[in-house]
Amino acid sequence: MGDNLESVPSVFAPASKSEFHRALIMAALTQSDCKIFGYSNCADVKETIGALTALGVRISKIDGGLAVDGSEIKKNQTVELNISESASTLRFLLPVLGALGLSGKIFVGERLYVRFNDDDVKFYDDIGMNVKKENGHIAFCGKLSGGCYAVSASATSQNLSGLIMALPTISENSTVFVNGSVSRGYVLMTLEMLEKFGVKHTADNLHIELVGKYKETTFSVSGDYSAAANFALLGTLKHSLNVLGLAEDSAQPDKAFLKILKNSGGKAYFDGGTLCVRKAETLHGFCADLTDTPDVFPVCAVLAAFSTGESVLIGTNRLKNKESDRLAAIEKNLSLMGIKFVSGDDRLHIFGGNPKPFVPNSFSDHRIAMAFSVAALALSEKPTYDACVTKSYPNFFEELERICQN
Repeated sequence: MGDNLESVPSVFAPASKSEFHRALIMAALTQSDCKIFGYSNCADVKETIGALTALGVRISKIDGGLAVDGSEIKKNQTVELNISESASTLRFLLPVLGALGLSGKIFVGERLYVRFNDDDVKFYDDIGMNVKKENGHIAFCGKLSGGCYAVSASATSQNLSGLIMALPTISENSTVFVNGSVSRGYVLMTLEMLEKFGVKHTADNLHIELVGKYKETTFSVSGDYSAAANFALLGTLKHSLNVLGLAEDSAQPDKAFLKILKNSGGKAYFDGGTLCVRKAETLHGFCADLTDTPDVFPVCAVLAAFSTGESVLIGTNRLKNKESDRLAAIEKNLSLMGIKFVSGDDRLHIFGGNPKPFVPNSFSDHRIAMAFSVAALALSEKPTYDACVTKSYPNFFEELERICQN
């Protein structure tokens, strides 16, 4: 189909941050030896590795991945952890700490301390944990038991995924009733991975039953669709390229960007396991509901800026409590590009088609930095390295430069 695969530059997608967090925690909770193939050197995954190591989990490098031994994981004692700015690490681990009977303090970065809010505190209160903010750290105590839980995941799915990962460590089987949930795709991804670690489940939209305990396993982490979306965007706007390492049947929710790209007139398809992205001749306005996939909102905003006519992006209410006020960051960069927009009622209307060269402002947000650096490059402006990308994709600018030199 189309160009020869070898006639355009290629990039390997980094290992999925979402999968890696979960795989590390599940492997540790088997309390035996597991192997995880693939490796991520991003800051968030390093924080999860550091926290698990502080909990007594032995994690070592092997050829092509990591060996994880949770046989000496700490239980029923007081601990202190430091996880910097990784919200995933914090929300995934808090229920796990409760299941292990641990109490103590988690030291976090300044922005994460702000992001951790009343919705988070209420979630833990609902599952019987006492979690509160105290002078720059998160204090926690309270032991989880098996049985029935009724929770709300209307603000973030990460707390719910953390609870789902924690409950199989408890002797009794458990049931979770969910009153509202955003980013359901990430919860489904958690449940799918639990199956690979030996935990069975039944689930509908509001009712999850978990049966069984963790078993020793080997898990391979696939490429990250959130990061790859930036290169799919580059291939559409600048010049054709191939993305390697993605699983075509992946459960990662941000895979949805490929469908959005096609709806705008872009061309992206799989050929023998390779994602082929070809430069678009024309792009037109589109509508996309991003409520459950806020991480691809910045790349969709850039796509809309280059698409002729009006595009409507739904889900702006999910953007304010990220690494930045992501809606304000997107609006600022659109203004720098000379693109008109209107926001309100959980929507961002973008009137695209004729962006001008600009210098991006990342607001120290890795998703903003990557998406708008691609936009700048497409407009013949060389992007400037921004250290905030180390959170999810440390080699992003290096790969961007390499591809554009081909």
